[in-house]
Amino acid sequence: MLANKLSFSPTAGAYVNVAKYGRLWFNAREVGVLWDDPRDICAIIMRFSRTPTDLNKEDFKVQYWQSNWPKFRFEQVGAGFSGWLPIDDLYNGQWKDAEFDLNVEGDSLIFTFKPLTKEFPELTDYNVEYRRTLKIRVLSLKDLPEIKSFEVYSDSTWKLAEFSVEWGCGSDRERVWDGFIEVFNGELKDLRPLNPDSRVKILSKNSWYSKIKNGETDGIRAEIWYTYSEKPKSFDETIVTIRSAAFSFSFSMKDLEKEGAILIKDYDVLISKSSENLNLKTYSSMLSEKGLATIYDMIDRMPEQSLERAWREMPTKKRSIHFILGCKGRRQKIGVDTRGTVFIPKLWNVRVRGRYSDRFLWDGDTIAYSFGFPDKEPEERWLEDEYLPIVHAKWIEDGVVFEQEAFATLLLKNLLDDLRGEEIIDGDDPVVCMMKITLFSQSLSPKTIRLKLSSLCKENWRDTRGVEEKLRYEDGIVYALCQDHPTKRLRYVLDICGRGEVKDSDSPLIYVLNLNPGEKHIVYIKVPSITPLENFEVNRLKSLDFEVEKKRVVQYWRSLLGQGMQIDVPEKWLNNFYKAFLSHVYITDDKEPGSQRYMCRVSSFNYGVFANESAMVISELDRRGLYDEAERRLDVFIRYQGTAVMAGKYSTAKGVFFGAGGYECGDYGQHHGWVLWAFAEHYKHTRDKEWLRRVAPNLIEACNWIIEERKATMKTINGKKVIEYGFLPPGSLEDVREFWHWIATNAHAYRGLKSVAEILSEINHPEAERLSKEAEAYREDLLSSITEAMVRSPIVKLRDGTWVPYVPSRVDRRGRDIGWIRETLEGAMHLILCGLIDPCSKIAEWIMKDYEDNRYISDEYGYSIPSLDFDRYWFSRGGFSMQPNLYGFQIPYLLRGKIKHFLRAVFNSFAVAFYPDVYMLTEHPLPTMADWAGDHFKTSDESIACYCLRLMLIHEKGDTLTLLPAVPSKWLENGKHICVEKASTHFGTLSFAVESRIDEGFIKIYLEPPTRNPPKHIELHVKHPNGLKIRGVKVDGREWTKYDPENSSILLYGFTKPVEITVYY
Repeated sequence: MLANKLSFSPTAGAYVNVAKYGRLWFNAREVGVLWDDPRDICAIIMRFSRTPTDLNKEDFKVQYWQSNWPKFRFEQVGAGFSGWLPIDDLYNGQWKDAEFDLNVEGDSLIFTFKPLTKEFPELTDYNVEYRRTLKIRVLSLKDLPEIKSFEVYSDSTWKLAEFSVEWGCGSDRERVWDGFIEVFNGELKDLRPLNPDSRVKILSKNSWYSKIKNGETDGIRAEIWYTYSEKPKSFDETIVTIRSAAFSFSFSMKDLEKEGAILIKDYDVLISKSSENLNLKTYSSMLSEKGLATIYDMIDRMPEQSLERAWREMPTKKRSIHFILGCKGRRQKIGVDTRGTVFIPKLWNVRVRGRYSDRFLWDGDTIAYSFGFPDKEPEERWLEDEYLPIVHAKWIEDGVVFEQEAFATLLLKNLLDDLRGEEIIDGDDPVVCMMKITLFSQSLSPKTIRLKLSSLCKENWRDTRGVEEKLRYEDGIVYALCQDHPTKRLRYVLDICGRGEVKDSDSPLIYVLNLNPGEKHIVYIKVPSITPLENFEVNRLKSLDFEVEKKRVVQYWRSLLGQGMQIDVPEKWLNNFYKAFLSHVYITDDKEPGSQRYMCRVSSFNYGVFANESAMVISELDRRGLYDEAERRLDVFIRYQGTAVMAGKYSTAKGVFFGAGGYECGDYGQHHGWVLWAFAEHYKHTRDKEWLRRVAPNLIEACNWIIEERKATMKTINGKKVIEYGFLPPGSLEDVREFWHWIATNAHAYRGLKSVAEILSEINHPEAERLSKEAEAYREDLLSSITEAMVRSPIVKLRDGTWVPYVPSRVDRRGRDIGWIRETLEGAMHLILCGLIDPCSKIAEWIMKDYEDNRYISDEYGYSIPSLDFDRYWFSRGGFSMQPNLYGFQIPYLLRGKIKHFLRAVFNSFAVAFYPDVYMLTEHPLPTMADWAGDHFKTSDESIACYCLRLMLIHEKGDTLTLLPAVPSKWLENGKHICVEKASTHFGTLSFAVESRIDEGFIKIYLEPPTRNPPKHIELHVKHPNGLKIRGVKVDGREWTKYDPENSSILLYGFTKPVEITVYY
């Protein structure tokens, strides 16, 4: 019977009363409890000071906080697409009446739950008799007698275990281990010294004195009642915390029961089950003799990663991605998929009204035109000059070669007029897809080709099915005949160039062409992005000439893509990708109707302005020296400041950088901080003091929002700060929208506040000092809470058998989060990126090691590598998340000086997402590394890849400019060149060229240093590809002695004119 397993005090096999591990509240007619993690509740007991004779079942309601469970269960959330599944929080939901039974036993009321189908009849496959919830309460219609206890039982049971904690001195002369023990979700039964020879002095039930010298060890022995659950995941997990003068840490009893022993090598601590009879020195030696290694440590022993190897060792891509055609700033985009289908979504053209919002005259969102190409991946697919947005594809079937060439131009304007000035560009200008189809017969016999011409109306461009339109071909134009509209609608111009015949049938049109062996024929198609209604529109469409427009388009894009920073490295893919990226931005971003502002969207079709990711793109424009382009996008946030606020328990939208005139997307808590940082980066690149003075009031208002909002969490309980003290109020993280105190949100808010304070100090703004102090106070609060969250989270195991402290993704959690987005993508790496944790610190090392060993390669938090393949593929298939190029988790390795790690992360992240036929990156390689998912062009992710390429070549560190900090060794092999032109830096514009002539014993660098506000030093790294040390340096032919042969670095200063540097080996 259930009642027999409900015991107030721990008893072996009894259910666990989890109420004492939550936060209780008592009112006259209400009693409840809440937790920071969901609990599976099977029974509630209310014990009174007298027998409740006047209370019946009808007098009560049992309610639990319900939102996503039971439809979504955290057991389902993990890697891949499941990572987007929701979990519950304390704010989004409602109180749900539970179906329950009530038993009266003496002075106690016992509430148990009926099967779940009583409340959710459809869940016949999940008919449990518990309720999973973050808070639960009992409501009474009558005043309740005095309550002696309120007990809430989960279905976990009690077990008793004994363990020892043995500590040493490490490399210290002595250590003080005075401290005490805490138990969460468990009970301490007994505490005593480690052994009869121990010098530990027990002070109380849970505390001790201990001081040891080098070479000595000591410790404690404890008995613990801990929770046990047969479920693979349960938040009833017992966590033991050791707090001492030396180190404080926590461990999970579940881990200890599984492993038997836990070695925290960096603390010189062994935790072990007493039954194992282990000691610290022997176990440490035994583990060392096994010779295991972490991935992080192994990278140092591996050859330097190359892009060629990363690509070769990735799974072969299963299919390629559609390409997007468009013109700079125009809101209308056209897709071309790998079957040659041309499709046009309405999307933002109707969500945000413009001049042509009513001119997309087809049913549903998207119209897709197919032209009868073979239904398979192309034999070849490429871009013009390998980077221009002119896409080519080639299929071969039954002896016929089909070629497609497509690009976008303007319907009503000469595209080259754009180059005269920004004011020429109107975001609502209609676009045309110009297409050339070349048919060639390589057959030895005559061929009859039949191209099926169809038009499909779809609700979403991703849909594979839709409603087929009835088409008619008249006088070189393909029309759609609409049942609910008397007028036929122009779909596109079809010029068959005098050969073949277009035949009508009941559904699609068929273009029939006879080709003799070796014959070729060309067909031209012109697809407008809107439905032309006016005669001048139709005439203009008909008059467009493919070859004339192509010549213009080539000139147009070469001109645009030749602006700003240019890079030429010994890696063709990277060079072309870097150039192509800018076209992706120009095609993706919408010029706002009626203004000169640009909406910095982060994908060409679905995504609008996701402010955090827009900030990444804007900063990349600044790094290229395209300051006006960056400013037009930043102006959006100035114009719409305070018009929207992210999802969360925030008090106001006043001052918030999120609104974007209806283009704002994603209630990500970190939007605001990222945008502040982007404003600061813009100033650092331009040093435009007039601009900064103009926007300073907006920036200060944005900073004040952070300062005021975080006051809401500055609370104490019994004189002790709450764990979230000084954080922003709980809010949505990103695509996962639960309200918690996320460290990523707060890390970026801190970075934004700090960055703005820094730039305002440069113009002696009177608010700079105040904001600087606020930023420092924010930093202290965050680090205090994050450190405590780390202490109370269980340590985690690495692949070398040792254990390290763990930093959770939200301070409310004690341990790992749920799913790869919360745990990996939005995890502790943000603390290093945002400068809250020193990249060279031990904590940063623990974070990096945990990511490499347990998150990036993981069945639950990343990609799986089968055990049989692990040793072969871990090097090239690790080091990245399931959104490999967002945020820049490659960068902390560079900040730490781990160049091999940085290059591996950069090349692996690039290779897993890269599609060389179209020079673009997928947002998510899912469901496997060989697949793609998400939306494209994914300019935010691509901007981080470009940033990482730049960081190989240029890196600002305070008042020092570092050049070639992470150049791959192969790029400096004999005869290879590196060239950087017009690079924007925090110090001004920079150009340099590197020429390797190591066969002759030297490498030559031609440097044009920045002169606007010159760096204090230029640190030049020129590492010989074969590891030879520098034996001499000449600058403009004169000896230069400021170099370090061990680090292959040269320190330059005092140069304001071009110089030639020769490095001898």
